[in-house]
Amino acid sequence: MPYLRKCCCCFSLKTGGVILGWLGAVTSFLVLVVTIIALCNVDVLVKMIMEHAQDNEVTSDAIKAYLQIGLGVYIAMSLVALISASLLIAGAVRRNRYLLLPWLISGAINLAVGLIITMVQVAMTMSENVAEGFITLVFMLVMYGFGVYIWLAIMSLFQELRQEECNGVGAAALIYKAPPANDGLPAYSGLA
Repeated sequence: MPYLRKCCCCFSLKTGGVILGWLGAVTSFLVLVVTIIALCNVDVLVKMIMEHAQDNEVTSDAIKAYLQIGLGVYIAMSLVALISASLLIAGAVRRNRYLLLPWLISGAINLAVGLIITMVQVAMTMSENVAEGFITLVFMLVMYGFGVYIWLAIMSLFQELRQEECNGVGAAALIYKAPPANDGLPAYSGLA
């Protein structure tokens, strides 16, 4: 049984899946383009960082290496997000729950990593300024709660499609439907 019946209080789960898929695909594509541009201009970024660096012990080669590795990882993450968002759109439109799995898995990983990063960020902020740390905590809880809600909406779509498949309604039920007992051909017993 699905956790939620509607996505964002007014859309069906299918429509919410398509909208969230398109938002994710467009965002991932834009982030991918900006990251590739940044990677192509890494020397300019290193120069800007060196101008504003307060620590003179850091070399420009080390900064360049860290930027290239970080931007490369970010490109890979953006590609995974773009592919999983595209599969989310296809799965919602075609009513195929298996196409939702990449988005659900990458979303769960992002939520887990995001929770760890959020806890570290809040702890670091609270160690410097408690009031600012509390504001950061509230903001991060709201953002993380929204992320969990979105993930639950897509998980509910997955469960709805699984339930349709079990009832013999969804796309997967049409694909995996057992053949009829007879082969569908007319009986030729009266010809002899």
